Amino acid sequence: MNQRGYLYLSLMVAVGILSFSLPSETAMFPLLIVWPVGLGYFIYYIFHKDLHHGIFKALLLSFAILALAFIPVVGWLILLGFVIYNLKRTLGSLKNLWPDLKLSLIFYGVFLCRTILEIEVDDLAPFAALATIYLLAAVIYCRKLQVLPYREGLLKLSLMWLALPFIVLLIISIVSALGNLFKTVTGTVTRTILTPQTVSAHMRGGVEIAAYTRNISSTVTQITTSTAPNTAVIGASVVASGVTGEVAESAQKKSDHA
Repeated sequence: MNQRGYLYLSLMVAVGILSFSLPSETAMFPLLIVWPVGLGYFIYYIFHKDLHHGIFKALLLSFAILALAFIPVVGWLILLGFVIYNLKRTLGSLKNLWPDLKLSLIFYGVFLCRTILEIEVDDLAPFAALATIYLLAAVIYCRKLQVLPYREGLLKLSLMWLALPFIVLLIISIVSALGNLFKTVTGTVTRTILTPQTVSAHMRGGVEIAAYTRNISSTVTQITTSTAPNTAVIGASVVASGVTGEVAESAQKKSDHA
């Protein structure tokens, strides 16, 4: 293993030592440190590689599409097509994150097993088994990362820890976009209607008035419902999936190139 590999391995070992040194019920707590640090590097990488320009363009395009969505029928079709396009990108992101997810499941599984099974340091056999699994998986993963430059290697390391939260967010994004594509808007409409009324023949001041029909106006309030695109939910989910997809694809290309 080269110098880069040892650097990546030292970071993995540091996370492992922190987790295994804690009581079983708090074995997952180191993730509260790993996630923000990984996300911070993730954001740094976006700006360092000038990926934020593409993200800003995606934001502008999203706002333009959402503005068109207010046009009945035609705008809705455009919005639907835009959502389908972004869902396709999201599925591509899931595919790109899958190799990192498989390894992250091992590390998450080790921490989770300690918590669920309440394995403490005193439980030598299971404790040593979990520690060995974690260390072997870390060594195997870091040997793969050692061929990458420092920035891309650290990005892959960050993505490995962030893969599971990212995929959960992407799935929520898909479900949210499909389940809230359109919303029902309820409102009230007040209008004046004329109701015909027949007046029988009668006497008025000694004069006979023949029967006649007159219209009586009355104000009626009606409840109306209409369908409109749920732009707030769709916009957030579309932008989130697009941003994550673009960065994940970039990381995958860097790995393949290396």
